[in-house]
Amino acid sequence: GHARCAVTKGRLLAACLPTSEPFQISLAYRPARASAAGATTIPLSPCGDRGHHSCPVGSVPAAAAAPAAAAAAAAAAAVAAAAATVRAMAAHSSPMRILVALTGRSHALDVHAGVRVDSVQQALLSFTGVPVSDQLLMYNGSRLDPSKTLAAYGLPLADPSAADDFPVFLYCRSSLKPGGRVPELELPQPIIAEVALEPVLLGDRLRHPLASSSATAVRGLPETELRFQHDLSVAQALWSASQRRLAVCRQLLSEQEGQQLATDVARANVKTHLAHLKAAHERFIERYEEQAARHDALLGTFEPELSALARVALHPQLTTVGGWRSLQDLLPVAKLREWGEHCRRSHGHFRAKVGELDALVAALMADAEALLAQPQVVDLAALSRELSAAEAGADQLSLVVQSLGKDLRTAQQLVEQAVRELADPGAGSGGSLHDSISVLAAIGDIHASELLPQGYALDAATSEFWTRCVSSKSTLTSHAAAALQSISAQQCRIRDLKSKLAAFSEVLSRQDGAFAELKMVARIPVAYRMLLAECMRRRAWQQLLSQQATRIEEHLGRLRAKEAQREAAFLKQIDRYLPSEAVHTAGLMHSEPPSVRLQLEPHPSAGLAPPLLPVSLPELQRLPLPAAGRSLLAVAEASGVGASDAEMAAELSAAPEPLTGPPCLELENARLKSELAGYIAAACARELVASEAGRDAGAGYAGSAAAPGPMAAAAAAAAVA
Repeated sequence: GHARCAVTKGRLLAACLPTSEPFQISLAYRPARASAAGATTIPLSPCGDRGHHSCPVGSVPAAAAAPAAAAAAAAAAAVAAAAATVRAMAAHSSPMRILVALTGRSHALDVHAGVRVDSVQQALLSFTGVPVSDQLLMYNGSRLDPSKTLAAYGLPLADPSAADDFPVFLYCRSSLKPGGRVPELELPQPIIAEVALEPVLLGDRLRHPLASSSATAVRGLPETELRFQHDLSVAQALWSASQRRLAVCRQLLSEQEGQQLATDVARANVKTHLAHLKAAHERFIERYEEQAARHDALLGTFEPELSALARVALHPQLTTVGGWRSLQDLLPVAKLREWGEHCRRSHGHFRAKVGELDALVAALMADAEALLAQPQVVDLAALSRELSAAEAGADQLSLVVQSLGKDLRTAQQLVEQAVRELADPGAGSGGSLHDSISVLAAIGDIHASELLPQGYALDAATSEFWTRCVSSKSTLTSHAAAALQSISAQQCRIRDLKSKLAAFSEVLSRQDGAFAELKMVARIPVAYRMLLAECMRRRAWQQLLSQQATRIEEHLGRLRAKEAQREAAFLKQIDRYLPSEAVHTAGLMHSEPPSVRLQLEPHPSAGLAPPLLPVSLPELQRLPLPAAGRSLLAVAEASGVGASDAEMAAELSAAPEPLTGPPCLELENARLKSELAGYIAAACARELVASEAGRDAGAGYAGSAAAPGPMAAAAAAAAVA
């Protein structure tokens, strides 16, 4: 809304929300505390007090906005509904880690599954300064769609402890482009321990009570105490600087690990897409090589088979129309030869293009392998071991500080004891004091010769390690930016090659459609053989039908003769008992059995068609077949197709119930000839259907079948005619 209000920790956030309109909440909080891992935890849900960002929460379903003069009860109900919604959102929120790929920094957001991705992007705009249009969020190899909720990607994780192991990566689109702008790296400022070179001694105006002592060693006790204080302050300054350096080093190491993880994940994504591309390319090459072998064979046999058609003479009755003399006359030879030359050129051109595609894929594979095999520019494991060693050195420096503090307390106690003895000479033993002072002098020598040099050495070691961490951070940032740009370029090349493969697969299917025209040369003999076989089958069937009709007529004639004999015998027998008038009145006197005559009537449309071609089985078997049809002929001959009349008679005599007599033998021969011709015609039909199905299957591999061309339709029409 337009209202502004302060929200303090512990106060219900819903108490100051608007009632219905979409709103934003600005959380004013203390500066974020960086954890040991370098992450900043900032909640998206209304439950935190760190940072200062504007986090879109969403629309709160509540009652209609009450006007200024609305009743207090309606406003209270709206606030209660908003409070219930916010409490429900907060109850189901879980942490989600966002890792910025370019810098390695991470942010932990408290979100729930109903939060949209664009709301997370708005929050990241406040956290990182990366514009929403420049943000690319990736999780588990998938790009997060701004219009979807986190639940679509299984976020946030049900186990909050697993959020750090499975982060969401934030990539900057502009930085992924070749030559893209890389944000300037903000390196930490050097950390120097500020220590005084010499202790501040007491001047003449600040006289110590022990300055009036007659013993020189006692008079030097205040100066010794000051030197011990100086030594302790130096050690503390060195320890504090070391701790700050180590904190920076831990953060830098965590960021470098994040950068390395983001780069490794991007490389793994490239590897996955590369494997898919390689598999798709291998499938395409397998299809292409199989098709190329078929097309090479088709181009090699096209001209010989086309010339062979000129040597196959047509049936004499077919030569009376159309000026046809051979099978070649049934085809548009000139157009077929022109189309064959076009297919030959297209075949060679496509072969060259496939070679170029192979070269592109091989170059991509080599570049990708080189990219994936790049060694790490920074040994993070060694850097982590050095961090452990530096932390151990800081622990030793802490022991030095403790030792110096103990020595300082000892010096202070001796000073107090000396002051008491100076005020009351009989209060203590001078010998023990002088012994302690001599021991204190030896301790001061140890400070100067051992402890302080050890502290300076440890401080120098942490400073040197800090320098290496900063240098490795700078090196890894530059390398990560270059690596991400190279990975993005490889991804673009992979996408382009996938598009090329899809286009090549489409061309592969069209090649099958183009070469289908050339297959007409091989199909015409099969279709012609099928035509002659059908003529022979129909003539054999008509002969079979005629012979069957003759046999039925003869059988019915024999039945009539038997019936006439029975009637004559009846009249002769009944005449002895009954008068002829009674037999005549009963209708039995002058009745004859009806005569039977079967006559085959042609169909009314038969007069419009020419008579069937007279085709014999030897004429049918003398027809040459192309290579595709010879296997079919072998199958037919192995099955008994093409047997001679003698073989038919032998098969007929071996039947379980053989027929006898020449009429029965002719009838059976007609039946067998009809079945044989029908089998050959069906085999030719299956051959044509199989060749068409093979072409359609090859074309349909990519999802579409090529339709027969105009030349195929014209040739088919000629064959049917």
